[in-house]
Amino acid sequence: MLEIRLLGPLEIRDGEHSLAVPQAKPRALLALLALNAGRAVSRDRLVDGLWGEDAPKTARHALENYVSQLRKVLGPDVVSTQAPGYVLRIDPDRVDVLRFERLVRAEEASEALALIRGAPLEDVGEAPFAAAEAARLEELEIAARESLLEAGLGPGAVAELEQLIARRPYRERLRGLLMLALYRSGRQADALAAYRAARATLADELGIEPGDDIQELERAILRQDPALRGPSAEAPPATPAPRRAGRKTVTVAVTELALSGADPEALRSLLDRAREIAERHGGSLLPRGGSSVALVFGVPVVHEDDAVRAARAAAELRDCLADLEPRTGVATGEVYVDAEQAVTGEPLSSAEQFAQSARAGEILLAPETSRLVELHGDGGRRLRLDSPLVGRERQLQTLRSAFANAVADETCHLFTVLGAAGVGKSRLVGELTAGLDATIVRGRCLPYGEGVTLWALQEMGVEPGEARGTFEGLARERPLVAVFDDLHWAEPELLDLVEDIAGSRGAPILLVCLARPELLEARPGWGGGRINAASVLLEPLSDEESGRLIDNLLGPSDLPQIVRDWIVSTAEGNPLFVEEMLASLVDQAVLRPSGDGWTTVEMPALSVPPSVQALIAARVDRLPDDERRVLELASVEGTRFHPEGVAELAGTNVEPQLAALVRKELLRPREGEQSFAFRHQLVRDAAYDSMPKQLRAELHERLAEWLRPRAGEELAEHHLDRAVALRRELDVRTA
Repeated sequence: MLEIRLLGPLEIRDGEHSLAVPQAKPRALLALLALNAGRAVSRDRLVDGLWGEDAPKTARHALENYVSQLRKVLGPDVVSTQAPGYVLRIDPDRVDVLRFERLVRAEEASEALALIRGAPLEDVGEAPFAAAEAARLEELEIAARESLLEAGLGPGAVAELEQLIARRPYRERLRGLLMLALYRSGRQADALAAYRAARATLADELGIEPGDDIQELERAILRQDPALRGPSAEAPPATPAPRRAGRKTVTVAVTELALSGADPEALRSLLDRAREIAERHGGSLLPRGGSSVALVFGVPVVHEDDAVRAARAAAELRDCLADLEPRTGVATGEVYVDAEQAVTGEPLSSAEQFAQSARAGEILLAPETSRLVELHGDGGRRLRLDSPLVGRERQLQTLRSAFANAVADETCHLFTVLGAAGVGKSRLVGELTAGLDATIVRGRCLPYGEGVTLWALQEMGVEPGEARGTFEGLARERPLVAVFDDLHWAEPELLDLVEDIAGSRGAPILLVCLARPELLEARPGWGGGRINAASVLLEPLSDEESGRLIDNLLGPSDLPQIVRDWIVSTAEGNPLFVEEMLASLVDQAVLRPSGDGWTTVEMPALSVPPSVQALIAARVDRLPDDERRVLELASVEGTRFHPEGVAELAGTNVEPQLAALVRKELLRPREGEQSFAFRHQLVRDAAYDSMPKQLRAELHERLAEWLRPRAGEELAEHHLDRAVALRRELDVRTA
């Protein structure tokens, strides 16, 4: 049955098939008709909606041609002629915008928000009708989010409210909800600061004072009114992340069970247990029938260690169902995930084959899955543990000075090491703590699940309510170095607690926080302007330093220069990528031990290791939806791209998203040029490969139209050729 989706890029679905309308004007016409599904739209209104006041004399004739094009794609009866114009004959509930509006009116905000895949009408935004319609839908979305957030405010609501306020800075209801969420999280001072920020914005930009409701809320916070506490027994419901179609690398675990004659109720209980296990490890249960259970990791969210999560979940499920003679296969590979999160691809059938080959109680891993488990299962592999530190001498000296100052001043120093995954943050701190005359405690945050704050501190052997006192007590006996790893995953409570510990006096403590630049997105004022706080950003290694790292890792070797150059250029200064590319050559038996070093047996097929691909894909997948969408659109042009071209594809202003991606070290502006570049070719590839091929083809065609008058016919033809190649790949008859 035909379905049209406008809450994001225009998508036309006919059952399991996707239909394409490549040209901009017919796509806009379809969107306008879909917004009025089941009702006749006059020709005059359609002309105004598509061309506005500048409609050419040939507009009506062009309109008839566009209707003809739509009929060829959708079928002759779907777009009908009906006075005074045309009507799209489709059930209004099969248009996501109309279903969204119905659900919002019915106060079913959670279900309504689940329909959103991106900015409404984002790829028909140039049509005159689209801007006002998109603004109306965005207002409905924000109202729905307000209702959902108001139903259960807590720490998790703060970040989302701040994002919404950035979009609607004058909306007082959002400001009030933020104040209330901060107050209920135990952050009274921040709640009052949020009021001051609201008042300053309204006064400076609009010349008005906040309304009575928000002023009364400030007074209630000041007197700590008990009525503000809200329900305490239940956690607030989470706002569902928008679901979207795309391509992902996932790991699937299939377990075959001896289930002949099983009672349906017992089977339901078994599936519920399997779902709990999958979700506890960050995955999900795949709907299936028969005598097998399938778990997928990478849906809904990709993690760099999905293979390890799958293996651990499979082992837990096996132990849980031991009396049913479980036989399990685990495989990793690329799949297509539709908007309903259904998975299609080779890993599922591969995992089934391994499960059928396994003995009762046995778990068989596909070769690629096994390599990924080897990498992540024991904290990673290393070719030479005694490889000296490369290119970080200055940063190491700064860290050592911070420790010396903490000891000399008998106070706490907060030192934050920022950098992309794999750039060497953990190695730098390991070099600091090796042989240091200090007590070392270390806690790591996790990218999923509840209780991150508690877990990170428990790993350190510290209770949250006693953290500052415990750290001070340890430091009075011996200088203390407390390392918080992956702090970008931390809940707000943990960030508050770390900053509270940073205020300690009378005890030598060095707090070392390792994080990706995303930490500064969640907490822009990290460190609070403290005199005893410092941070350093680890930049990529230079080509010369990467070459030295290769020599350190291999020792004596006859690695061909062409392979060495490829590793250096592909890794682009990331030490982990250098190491994983060498490890991949060892896995392929291209590099083999020879005395104290390595010898090259044959020229390898040069490809990026799955471990590196997983790391980057996970980072791209966890970006906020609007930022990920902009990154994907930018990838269509290439490693270097023009922001105007991205805005053309997005149909809206993309400057805020580009700025956020620059702050996160994923993009960089090119000096002296009106263009940007991806920080790493592999980031571009991950963003590009995550999009469905059909969508990529459409985007290449639209980009070609934009580039032709600006960059010439040759570049436009390149993108058109790419679109043709992608569509050929999708034709199963010629594949």
